[in-house]
Amino acid sequence: METEQLQKFILAELNNLGSIQDSRKLFYTPISRHLDQPNDSLVLQSSLQGLQSKEMIDYKNHETYTYTLSDEALDLIKNGSHEARVWACLSTDEGLDPKEIITKVGSTSAKVGQGRAFKQNWIKKVDNKFFKNVLDIEDVTVNNLVYIQAHNTLNDEKELSDLKKRKLIKPKKLLHFSIAKGPQYSPELITFETDLTSDMLIDGSWKNKSFKKYNFDAAGALPQGGALHPLLKVREEFRNIFFEMGFEEMPTNQFVESCFWNFDSLFVPQQHVARELQDTFYIKEPKVADVSDKEYYKKVKTTHESGGFGSIGYRAPFSEDETKRLVLRTHTTATSAQYRVFRNEAVDATHLAEFHQVEGVIADKNITLGDLIGFMEVFFKKMGMSQLRFKPAYNPYTEPSLEIFAHHDGLAQARGGAQSNPGADNPTADNVFAMPQSGTTVSVESVDHVFQTKMLSMLKQTGRSEMVVGWYHSHPGFGCWLSSVDINTQQSFEQLNPRAVAIVVDPIQSVKGKVVADAFRLIDAQNALMGQESRQSTSNVGQLIKPSIQGLIHGVGRHYYSLAIQYRKSKAEERMLSSLSGKAWTKGLEVEKADEFRHKNENAVEKFSNLADQYGKSVAEELTLTPEQLSTRHVGKQDPKRHLEEHVNTSLESSTVQMLESEWNKKNLFTGWVDVKLTEKGEQEAKLGGERLKASNTQFDCAYTSSLQRAQKTLEIIQSEIGQTSIPVTKDEALNERHYGELQGLNKDDARNKWGEDQVHIWRRSYNVPPPGDNAESLELTAKRVLPYWKSEILPKLADGKNILIAAHGNSLRALIMDIEKLSGDQVVGLELATGVPIEFKLDIVDGEPKVTSKKIFNQSL
Repeated sequence: METEQLQKFILAELNNLGSIQDSRKLFYTPISRHLDQPNDSLVLQSSLQGLQSKEMIDYKNHETYTYTLSDEALDLIKNGSHEARVWACLSTDEGLDPKEIITKVGSTSAKVGQGRAFKQNWIKKVDNKFFKNVLDIEDVTVNNLVYIQAHNTLNDEKELSDLKKRKLIKPKKLLHFSIAKGPQYSPELITFETDLTSDMLIDGSWKNKSFKKYNFDAAGALPQGGALHPLLKVREEFRNIFFEMGFEEMPTNQFVESCFWNFDSLFVPQQHVARELQDTFYIKEPKVADVSDKEYYKKVKTTHESGGFGSIGYRAPFSEDETKRLVLRTHTTATSAQYRVFRNEAVDATHLAEFHQVEGVIADKNITLGDLIGFMEVFFKKMGMSQLRFKPAYNPYTEPSLEIFAHHDGLAQARGGAQSNPGADNPTADNVFAMPQSGTTVSVESVDHVFQTKMLSMLKQTGRSEMVVGWYHSHPGFGCWLSSVDINTQQSFEQLNPRAVAIVVDPIQSVKGKVVADAFRLIDAQNALMGQESRQSTSNVGQLIKPSIQGLIHGVGRHYYSLAIQYRKSKAEERMLSSLSGKAWTKGLEVEKADEFRHKNENAVEKFSNLADQYGKSVAEELTLTPEQLSTRHVGKQDPKRHLEEHVNTSLESSTVQMLESEWNKKNLFTGWVDVKLTEKGEQEAKLGGERLKASNTQFDCAYTSSLQRAQKTLEIIQSEIGQTSIPVTKDEALNERHYGELQGLNKDDARNKWGEDQVHIWRRSYNVPPPGDNAESLELTAKRVLPYWKSEILPKLADGKNILIAAHGNSLRALIMDIEKLSGDQVVGLELATGVPIEFKLDIVDGEPKVTSKKIFNQSL
């Protein structure tokens, strides 16, 4: 449907009808139907918005819902509702027990239908047998579904809500409109002009035009904010490279120098072409400067005229007038790339009369040209260029001199390379100042695109739209406020990627065992004008009402704002992060007897290395032996290959311990996720299990348990018994006991009386039938919760050779053993785990899956 044609149709209908109460009743001739389809509302709304902006109409939105049936609902229409199926399988004189009902109608229909049939009084229970309570029923569920299938809705809101809860129907929102005439209504579509043009003024056509009204409340287009220029970013890169290599920067903003310091002191002859007007900017007013250091002036003049230190000089008069002339400096030998230099050269697309020159001086005794070449190789490598070629060159101020040609893969076709001009400072200049030196110069502009290529390449390699730029400065003394350098850098990255995020560490709140980080972005002026104020904080959880003095100085609320950090973490990790400052977490990060652990690790590495050497020699020898010799070569000797395999297997161990008797176990209650204490008997069983486990002499690297205190107490007692209380412990609800739903907290005998012994037995001992209740779990559902955590968190550590102790609950441990021993659902249901009896598995991890090499149950008497 074309927008303009549809708008004309709406205006004509308003002219005929006065108003339109329901847009779905409009019959649109071009498509020969009413505008009552779901997609019609989108097209119609666009046309209405255009007319409303011209004040030709007013309209209101109205929402309605239609419903479609789920696959389960279609099955119910065909075969009857779950409650009707349960009723149909029963009789009035011969009852069925729960198992027989499941056999006849299936577990799903039995589970859902039994409760709903009871609720409608269709069935009754006598001595654990179910009977029909009525002779005829009306299957209301199926009747409602059939009506919805025909009409896409249902008038009974209560029944509709029930069907939605059961996920038998799927709602779909529809939009329609009521339309009225607006202040500027006209039967004809009016086109408003947005601009008054010069042509309209000249020909007078503006008199017959209708102009769109100005919206004085609309925000104007904001100018683009400033950002760090790529050239300045490169300049910072150069400065950082110098700082990394141990240089110190000598800052100066003195752009004007005398020829004495700019040329003569570096032994550049006064007749050199570089000093001519076409290469140098001379100052018009004032023209000269006094030479303040007469002693150095005398030495420099003597060296130029008659030489010294092995040189014969330039054999030409040294002009005092020339040495006093003021110039815009042509280099900044001692100031790195901090400020500009000037050359009177032809200006083109790639050359300006001012630029940044990287310069450095290395001063030491007994350094040679080889040291300079080595320095340049490191310097260029940090810029991303490793292929260098050196060429001898002549410069009056350096002796010897070199030119460097560097190859960069990203620029190989566009440019031959970047060029540098290093050299050892001329000995005549060195001796005048009594300081042996090496110097180097590189133009920042000449390698600017090297850094741009490098930066863009790194951004592409991330492969993510959400890009964390990196860790920025933190200012000790007042938290993680950002420096202007950080803000400029972030501006540059946000220009490259609008979703760039910066991370800052707070050095005040970050202590051992606890790191406080903040995320920030620059303030969007558009959002600020719209009243969406940005916030500041000193950590990701703290919000300050008023900014601190230091925060204001460094631009908080003016240049940047903090973001709340949402970690992708499990609930256990959330608890861990919330207690990072606690003593337990800090202690968990520490290693007691560090030297002992270091020696143990060194011995283990050495043992593996020796075994690997023996294995290699054994394989090499086997290649030279005949089959007969191979069959007898290890008789009465140790087989290096088997010894290596056994040694590796012993490093891949896991011990599991079942949680012992809790207070509710003692009272014969369904416990599940209820967090109750361990009984005195349970503590005794835990102590016994620890004593048994101690006999294995296994040194555990870490331990895992659930979030429930009875399992944690079990683990704590065992750790104490085996003398390993300092190993790190991870607590996670993924290892919790099975959730028993509505049974939780009930006495087991009471549950049997209420639902029948067989039904309770099915809930407790079947693999895939959960008890009633929203959060209830079968053993199958428990395994689906436990096993992803086992595979993502615990198995990788076992693969790394860690020995792991697990103290959990009967059903969560059954899920683990199900994966370890590759048991089926029917097999794991019959698995009995005795309390206080540890089980030790030695495992090989093959392609991420556990393979049992040995199993030991510690149930011997002590």
